[in-house]
Parts: sequence; structure tokens; C-alpha cells
Amino acid sequence: MFALTGWSERLSHTQKLPNGSGNLERDANRFRHSAVDVYTNTELSGGSFFQHKSILLNALVNDLPLNPDYQTHTKPVCQYLEECLKSPEVAFPELTGAIAGFSGRLHWQINQKYVGVFDDHFLQNEAFVEIIGPTGLLLAPSIRVGLLLLGKAMHYPSHAHEATELYRVVSGTGLWRQGKSGFSEAPPGKALYHDVWEPHEMKTVGLPVLALFSWTGAISSEATPMV
Repeated sequence: MFALTGWSERLSHTQKLPNGSGNLERDANRFRHSAVDVYTNTELSGGSFFQHKSILLNALVNDLPLNPDYQTHTKPVCQYLEECLKSPEVAFPELTGAIAGFSGRLHWQINQKYVGVFDDHFLQNEAFVEIIGPTGLLLAPSIRVGLLLLGKAMHYPSHAHEATELYRVVSGTGLWRQGKSGFSEAPPGKALYHDVWEPHEMKTVGLPVLALFSWTGAISSEATPMV
């Protein structure tokens, strides 16, 4: 059993940060505070999920240093980011407001294990950014928290990883498949949890999808294609 109460009280001991986009550290910490709110209010079943949530919140309620080596990098799919952030059906307005403050200063990347395995349409329409983590904008050695961005009408084939993973869909409705189950709709606000080496895949069907992701456990090993 994991104690998952009192997170907002613990966070309140750190400085509450104002809105705006003039200061990178301020905006990054707005994102951290918003992520605490999102994860505090995420409820799924299972001991592995509760452990994941506990590790996340224990790390996120602390002040985290800004990464002095963090550099901006974009990918083709970033053309859809503003559309996702401004969607009328966005699930977490405080989170998207925080992201908007530093959206032009993020380091987007692709998993190099996918190059030469997944097709070029996929590589042009998928990217992720680690905002909090060992190489993130805010440094945290034991977790990875960031964003996944998927373009319109694309398929993210089956893949798996040793880290446990929690998604919260922020904007756009996609289709998600876990294990041997069929695809199911994942609208804004949907929570999806992937256990260790659990295969999963995604599709978009008209709108781009933006999702908040978190990894705990074996976070240094990237996902492996299951094809």
C-alpha cells in the first residue's frame, strides 16, 4: 500500500509561480506544479500503477534544478503542437497553459531504435520531449515526464519498454491498443497505464494527439519495436 495523500500540501511549501512566459525556469515549474495536479487526480487500479504514481509524486513535489545544457530542437510533427494546445477540447487547461509558456524552447526527439524499422510517414509524424528527467529541462534522476505528439492519420506500431508508463491524453482523440486487446477510443483526459514490457500501439484518426507521459523504473532504456 502506498500513501498517496497530501501531495498538494507538500507542494504548497514551494513557491507558487505566476502565469507568463518571460522566464524559462518559472514556466518549467508551472508545468511541474500542473503535472502534480494531473497525477494526484489520476486513479487506476493495480499495485504497479500505485507504485508508479507514488514514485512520480515523491519526485515532482520537490524543487528541481534547471538543466543548463538543455537545447531547443524541433521535429516536423511540431507543426501540430499549437493546434493541440489551443484545442477547445483540451483536457488540462492549466497544463497546456504552462506548456505554451515554453513550447518554442523544447527539445523534441525520436527514438533512434525506430529508424529503419518504422516507415518515413511515422518518423515525420511522431516525436516526444522529456521535460522532467535525467536529460530534461528540469533535472530528475529517477523519473521521466514529458509529452508525446502524434500527427494526423498516423499509426504508431506496437512497441514495448522495460519502464512502466502512464499516459494522460491532453488533446485529440486517438485509438489505443494494449496487449492482445482491440483498439479502443482514448479521448482527452483518458488515463492509460502500461506495465513492464506490455506491448501497446496507437492510431490517430483525423486530429493530432498530444499526451502527457511519465516513466518510472528502467527509464534509461528506450522502447523496442515489436515488429
